Amino acid sequence: QVSDASGALAFYTDGSRVWRNNNTLMPNGTGLIGGNSSHTGALVLPVPGSSTKYYIFQVREFEDGEQNDPLHYSVVDMNINDVVLAQKNVNIPLPGTPRRLIEGETLIPHCNGTDWWLITHGGDALNNNNDWDKYLYVTLITAAGAGPSQVFPIGIGGLGGQFSLWGALTASKDGSKLAVVQGKSQAIAVYNFNRATGTPTLLVNTGNIDANHDVAFSPNGNILYYCYAKPGFTDRWGLRQYNLLNGQIRTLTTPSAPGGDLDVRLGPDDKIYVGPALSNS
Repeated sequence: QVSDASGALAFYTDGSRVWRNNNTLMPNGTGLIGGNSSHTGALVLPVPGSSTKYYIFQVREFEDGEQNDPLHYSVVDMNINDVVLAQKNVNIPLPGTPRRLIEGETLIPHCNGTDWWLITHGGDALNNNNDWDKYLYVTLITAAGAGPSQVFPIGIGGLGGQFSLWGALTASKDGSKLAVVQGKSQAIAVYNFNRATGTPTLLVNTGNIDANHDVAFSPNGNILYYCYAKPGFTDRWGLRQYNLLNGQIRTLTTPSAPGGDLDVRLGPDDKIYVGPALSNS
């Protein structure tokens, strides 16, 4: 959901639909190519230099199958209180034309103080014959829309399949680091990120640490908080820390009964918030 400068709700989206603040659908607010089953199927960003327009970046969900256009954006204009029809589901081409992406995306501010970098990560097909999960994609975002995308062959990798799409991307508070978690490898890859050039460099790949579904940085960027699944990938979930300075892992919660995966977020008050996925709490 998106709030105005006073904190009042402006609009919200699930990646495929957009609602006004009175809980009614915008007239053009249906049919967005996203998906409400994606972990981060939609990200909203104010259009640089505008106080009334917003980008919605949309990643296709797993259920869409292989597509040549897994990443799009749409524009909401609060002057008309609607999605701009001519700027709805604009395709963002990616080098190599990947047909799958991890169901997540993140944004990092450009060091020029105006533009942004949109980061996505490839995901493999079920036939295991493609290698899209080896790639990170970085796209420049300006007031004119999505610019050219760069590709970096330093992705988390894996054996492909459905769970190679299950995961998330997140940035540190200062934008100097980026983390990718992937359900197939149950690993987290952490990158240093150059905000001037949009270039990531691999800092560490944790290997299999039972990581799954979501990850967040501590305020200083030295600790990762991540959802984990018990060995055997059973439907039991908990929360752990990973210290980037020494590789130490600390278990914070140990689930004792079947449960759902966890969403983890760093809040604006520098506290870590954890809640069950698909919940409203």
